[in-house]
Amino acid sequence: SSAESVTTYATGTLSNAEGFRACFEGTNPSSMLSTTVTSAGGRQLSIQSWPEDSTWLDQVVANVTSSANSLEQLIGRSLPAANPIVVQETSASSLGTAAASFVWSTNLLRVSERLQASAIPWGLAHAWFTPSLFPEAWLREGTASWAQASVMKTSCDDPGAAPETGLGLAAWRTAGSGATDADKAALAWQVKGACFVVSTLAGQVGADRMRDVLGTLLDGKLAYQAPSSSLPGSTQATWRQWLDAIDELGLVPAGSTELDAAQQLLARFGVTASTAVMAERSAARAAYHQLLTRLGDWSAPPLLLRTMGAWEFTTATASIGKVNLVLTSVDSAGKAVPEAKVSSGPVRTMLEAATTDGELQAAVEKAADQMLAADLVAAVKVRVAAPRPDVNSLGLSPNDVTSQVAESVALVEAADLDGTRSKVALIEGILGDEAAAAAAAVSVESKVAAPRDFLTTIGLIGTDLGLTAAAARTAVTDLDPDAARAALAAIEQKFAEAPQQGMIRLGGSLAILLLVAVAAVLLVRRRAHRPGPLQAAATAGDAAVPLLPATGTLDAEQPAASVPATSVGPSQVVSSPEVTLEAGSGPAVAGKGVDSATDTERKKPRFGPPAPHAPR
Repeated sequence: SSAESVTTYATGTLSNAEGFRACFEGTNPSSMLSTTVTSAGGRQLSIQSWPEDSTWLDQVVANVTSSANSLEQLIGRSLPAANPIVVQETSASSLGTAAASFVWSTNLLRVSERLQASAIPWGLAHAWFTPSLFPEAWLREGTASWAQASVMKTSCDDPGAAPETGLGLAAWRTAGSGATDADKAALAWQVKGACFVVSTLAGQVGADRMRDVLGTLLDGKLAYQAPSSSLPGSTQATWRQWLDAIDELGLVPAGSTELDAAQQLLARFGVTASTAVMAERSAARAAYHQLLTRLGDWSAPPLLLRTMGAWEFTTATASIGKVNLVLTSVDSAGKAVPEAKVSSGPVRTMLEAATTDGELQAAVEKAADQMLAADLVAAVKVRVAAPRPDVNSLGLSPNDVTSQVAESVALVEAADLDGTRSKVALIEGILGDEAAAAAAAVSVESKVAAPRDFLTTIGLIGTDLGLTAAAARTAVTDLDPDAARAALAAIEQKFAEAPQQGMIRLGGSLAILLLVAVAAVLLVRRRAHRPGPLQAAATAGDAAVPLLPATGTLDAEQPAASVPATSVGPSQVVSSPEVTLEAGSGPAVAGKGVDSATDTERKKPRFGPPAPHAPR
């Protein structure tokens, strides 16, 4: 109660009056000595001491200046308080067993009048490690103790077995004025254990990476990060977020291959969750890091990073499976079409941006499309590269589809399955038309060059087969199989009709020859029936005189058959070389040019009497 500026405190009924103690402390801040120092990071600290304790003031000023600078370097951040931190001398009795305490609501560091040098860095560290950052006492105290040991160049040793069965760091003890020895022993073990856990892992992580760990937690970012960006996490870091940060930003970058080392250490000090949950975490992290190796310079999708950070390991594991499907499809596409830049296309963009399961599934389907497109292009490339013997046998260059193939590769990079199908169909159409036209042209060439029988040769006389063959070759270049087939059909028709045409031509020729022969015979006969001069003279007389030969000897006994038997009349004169006959005269006598045969030969008859001239 209060009356006239007098305050009375009452305890009420005490069961054990002998064990009761009371301590009253009065403070007059206006009369305290005050000195301000500035840290290397630019933060101000006001140091207040009792007027009569200048020694404490001098010692604390030096300690605060040194500790603040060392802590800022260790943590990598300036003191977080926007307003000056007040370091105030406090009676030892008001602090109980502690050497200092930090009041976060007012940024007040109360330091015992019985100054301990290690209390200053420990107390200042609490300016960073507040309940707003670390809601769990063991994590705040352990990190502050690690900072204290780092500044003071001391170590945090393993406290050994807990003094009580089941004692761990999760259930933090306090030791007030009424604390038992067991409580004090338990608290001492917890303080040492918390410092040992944090210091051990910080030592394995290294100073630089420990700054990354703390910076990520202070900034409220997710421990599971993409190579070029980080996702927002929770502004308050529980032991789970702290463990993730230690593992993903500290131990793994430091080269640790034992992914469960940190969680096993926490489990020893009674911090971790159930065995089943930790087993799920171990399996998910193992799969996650295998995936990161496979991703290379790709980033894991935000969906996966967030579910890993939220300890939603079932969802995370399913996401890992889908990302692996994407990578398998992309790898297959890259092998099928090596020149296609599949690692920088839309599939990667979709994967790295997936924040929902639907978006990740879309990336899976896009990657599958890319793989199918690559298989189509790979198959058509084989056809393009294959020999084209029909075209080559014609002496033609195969149609160039290089630009179409390049366009199909670009469509693979874009994961455009429909576009790829259309482009491949175009290429296959070109190759098919070329092959069909070339096959027809080769058949034309073969038909033209093949041996022919007599009638076919006769039938094809005057037919220009070269024009049809040239048309077939042009059809190959023009990719016009219909024109080539038409040329082949025309050739085949000509060859089919040629034998009959040859027979007709041969028959006509024979008929003409026969007509010519008949005409010749008739002409000869006509000329044979035409009367000559001797015949005309002979028919004019009454008697027939045998004609004498142009040369030789004429006997009375020689038959007239040796000369044309022409009858002459009695009044006609027949002129013949070397012989002159007159009508009615006697036997012809040898004249000039008569053969000089012997008399015996001349008198010897050679022929019978002349045969009468047969009428025609």
